[in-house]
Amino acid sequence: MEENKKNLVVLVVEDEKDLLDMYEQSFKTSGFDVIATNSGEQALKELEKTKNQIDVILLDLLLPGISGFEVLDIIRKKNALKNIPVIVASNLSENKDKERAFELGANEYFVKMDKTPSQIVKDVATICCSNNFQERKKVKIFN
Repeated sequence: MEENKKNLVVLVVEDEKDLLDMYEQSFKTSGFDVIATNSGEQALKELEKTKNQIDVILLDLLLPGISGFEVLDIIRKKNALKNIPVIVASNLSENKDKERAFELGANEYFVKMDKTPSQIVKDVATICCSNNFQERKKVKIFN
């Protein structure tokens, strides 16, 4: 009998089209289902539409319109979204930016220029396989 396995769903929020395409392809190759967005506004609309389906968010901070910081703040203030793990991938490398992201509720922070998109995807996959992630996912599912 075949086990009915559901792929993890990642919401990728990245305004650089080439990078967004690379993330999308790398995540799909790694077995994720991907929702790709290029702005904070679009990400929030997708979250409202599919909040119970998203397992993890990869979030850029420098976005047109609503910044990634604002998106993160909104996510953490909404009961239906607050338990979704958020991994920041940004070129902002100063400690003050990292501290702000963690204060707003980021679960992890990667500096994009330090890693290739496939390395970031691999790190996200590793995080998703961790016990802490699985426990957060259970909390999200049963709340």
